[in-house]
Order: sequence, then C-alpha cells, then structure tokens
Amino acid sequence: MKLPKSVKLGCFEYEVKEDKDENMPEFLGDMNPYIKRIRVRKNMEDQVKRETFLHELLHACCDEARLPPEMEEKFVSVVSPRLFELLQRNPKLINVLLDK
Repeated sequence: MKLPKSVKLGCFEYEVKEDKDENMPEFLGDMNPYIKRIRVRKNMEDQVKRETFLHELLHACCDEARLPPEMEEKFVSVVSPRLFELLQRNPKLINVLLDK
C-alpha cells in the first residue's frame, strides 16, 4: 500500500513520508506540526499502516484546531481506531459524506 506524497489541511500542505523502522524506533508514526510532515513506518501490514496514517492525520487536525496538547493524544487514541473501523465497515460512507 502506497501513501499519498502529501495531504492538504487548512491552508497547509503536509508532506507524507514512509520511513525506515530504524529512523522511528519508538513509534509507528509521527506528525511534526512545525515542518508540516507526517511520517509512517514503511514496513507494516497495510491495515496497521492505514490506521497509523489516520491517527497521524487526526493529530494534524487537532494541531490545526489548536486543541490543547494535554487533550490531543487522548482524543486521537480514542477516536482513531473507532473512526478507522467505522470507515472500514461502511465503505460507502465516504461517498455519502462527500456527496458523491
């Protein structure tokens, strides 16, 4: 599975990078709000990679919304797996939400 090279959020474009495991020994992914970059480990199962990518996208959303940092990880950790499951189990939902 290949991730997009970038995503647009608000007035910013975030670079999306798949990185080697040794460059990210402690995390499956991360989001740097200062340089607008999302990184996800390269060598993961597709489903784990998708959920990690969604998790990091939600971090970017929280940063753009200026959610207090002490609330951000809790929010993202709770919402990310549930949103991923919701979208996975209801694939037509995206089309409904986007009016396609």
